[in-house]
Amino acid sequence: MPRQPKTQYTLVQHSAAGNNPEEFGRAVELRSITPGQAQMIRTAGGLVFDSYTEADAEEDAVNYPPGVEGLIPQADGSFSKAKKLLLDGSPIYLPVKAPGTHQVTR
Repeated sequence: MPRQPKTQYTLVQHSAAGNNPEEFGRAVELRSITPGQAQMIRTAGGLVFDSYTEADAEEDAVNYPPGVEGLIPQADGSFSKAKKLLLDGSPIYLPVKAPGTHQVTR
């Protein structure tokens, strides 16, 4: 029996951003992805997680970085603009990275 590919996850712009950009325009939510999508996301500078738990924790950390108070998410970074970098219509989250590295900054 062929082995099933392992489910991986990424962060995308919150699905409510289109209806409520003032509150969700800078919010992320996690999304499951295929291995092919994972490679595309990595190449674009996005994040790929091997577990739901890890992605869920990062979703909270990105939405509410240190210093953010209240309920409105304030993710640093940006969202992909290219159509090929949309997952089900949602732009991929591109975190802020330290200059000259691949290390995500917070």
